[in-house]
Amino acid sequence: MKKLSVFVLLFVSFNIYAIDVLFNEYCILYNDLVNFDTFGYKSSWDINNNKGSDVINLSQGALTRYGFDTSFAILKEGFFKIKLENDIIGYTRYGDFHIGFGDSESEFTLKTGRYGYKLYDPVIIPNGTVNLKLEINTLYAILFDDTKVKVGELNVYEIDEKMLIRYKDSIFITSNNYDSKIIKDSRIQIGFVEMSNVDVVGTLIRMYIILCELKNNGYNYDTKAQIILMLINNIPILNELSMVKMKLSNDQQQGQIMLVDFGGYNLLKNNLNFY
Repeated sequence: MKKLSVFVLLFVSFNIYAIDVLFNEYCILYNDLVNFDTFGYKSSWDINNNKGSDVINLSQGALTRYGFDTSFAILKEGFFKIKLENDIIGYTRYGDFHIGFGDSESEFTLKTGRYGYKLYDPVIIPNGTVNLKLEINTLYAILFDDTKVKVGELNVYEIDEKMLIRYKDSIFITSNNYDSKIIKDSRIQIGFVEMSNVDVVGTLIRMYIILCELKNNGYNYDTKAQIILMLINNIPILNELSMVKMKLSNDQQQGQIMLVDFGGYNLLKNNLNFY
């Protein structure tokens, strides 16, 4: 009788553990799905086992033309190094940069578009800049009089994927004060941004399988789960909405010429992305 009780206890404990593992994976995949259209986002999808995991998937996301000289996409491996709050060092592949004021009102700096974080390696944009030019990893400003001025290095840093900790969306920090190294032969595509590498269809199908497993173990669907089931049955609609959103975004940002006054200078906005 005692052996039977131990067996039942072990069975129940294992079943609870299995449910916890599935639910944890479901939450990971849900976070991926929420960020499927976040630039530079890296999923937690295990491509070898077709499931969610605690390891960051660093595979290349698709590139999309963004129409600005301050848009950069890293080809292959690596991250841009940035300064976060409280002097924390961060890393991102979110290459939609903007030009904003630096430490003084007489200088402009290149910052990540969504959060306004500065690049770790200084890039100072002079007044009177018309557009930017990238030669390998060196960034130049082209002024109104066609003068070409070096403004900084757009370096790409190598990171061991096991050292990455997700900070927010497409921004990471590293564990144990990891000493990242500059990739000397890195390639950057100007005028493009990298989309997320989330496999939307695979993620939805895996989430559906998890929900079925949870239901078999007595888990009742909540509102979010019902939404996932709805998306599973309407994958073509999801893809269509994604394409419409991308098209509207591209149309809005291309072909516009606007004069913006910064520090007494009129700067063209047809190529440069200001905020």
